[in-house]
Amino acid sequence: MAERETITELSSLRQGDVITTGDELKHLGPEIAIVSQTCDIVNVGSRKTHITVAPILQNPDGSQLADARRGWSPLLVHLEVPEHEYIADLQYVTAIRKDYLINGTVKLLGSSAEAAKRRVSARIGRAYARYAFEDEIVDIFSNLRRRATTAVGKGRPLGDVLSKVSDIRIALPTPLQHDPNESLLKLWFIADPKTLQDQDLADPNWTWASSGLEGTLDKNDLTSISVCLFERLVQHEEDPEKSDATTLMHLWNLWAQQVTSELIHPNMPETMQLEFELVNENEFTYSDFRLTESLDLEGLSSPTATVKSSRSAN
Repeated sequence: MAERETITELSSLRQGDVITTGDELKHLGPEIAIVSQTCDIVNVGSRKTHITVAPILQNPDGSQLADARRGWSPLLVHLEVPEHEYIADLQYVTAIRKDYLINGTVKLLGSSAEAAKRRVSARIGRAYARYAFEDEIVDIFSNLRRRATTAVGKGRPLGDVLSKVSDIRIALPTPLQHDPNESLLKLWFIADPKTLQDQDLADPNWTWASSGLEGTLDKNDLTSISVCLFERLVQHEEDPEKSDATTLMHLWNLWAQQVTSELIHPNMPETMQLEFELVNENEFTYSDFRLTESLDLEGLSSPTATVKSSRSAN
């Protein structure tokens, strides 16, 4: 149950807190969310008199709630207040005087405050830190984004698997040394190490025939691959000891190959090559992170608006 307390000092406030508005702020709506970072809220001084807030979306429909929960609409930030579906609308962020908040009412986040507030902070930061890809890149991934938008959270096989992907990151196209008129686009599918083992731990004697999937898996059909992969992921989460981690790794790889060849490669310009890697979070290095950008299918944005793999699917 979300607690309520009267605000008597700014030190009690945190980014993501929900405040009921007093008379000075009624024009913003009945409730607002704090967008400013916590340190900017509690620090005082002659140049630290204001903070940024956003109105709470009133009476969101089911689509808006679903999009905010899974991040499809980055400017609609889901706030994890227990037993409440608060969504901050960052389209209408504004600055207010800090002293207007004193004697308002804050809804606290309860026992899971720290973990929840970290997630909320990341969502707010993401709304302003998304990389604006060139139109060419947006076009390349348009099929994947369209399929993802219609599949995630709706019980569809592709969406079920995408919900298990930690991140999809790309290194922006770079000219090829042997032909500067052509470029290389690199793509990483990143999964939880609990569901994607390190490659050097895979069974070297593994074959598709030993996987138990012969006759049920169509290796050229993305839906069939997604169904089999998600079923194995669920089984693995329920009982990791009985799960075949090598089969799971090869299913992940087959899925990444098919997503790439079916949804990405057809939109590639003739002068661009594509490489992808399937890795777990432990294998993806900090150096890789610095050199890449999250594809962010949930809010792919632009400033205007031959496939290879490091793992073999046998």
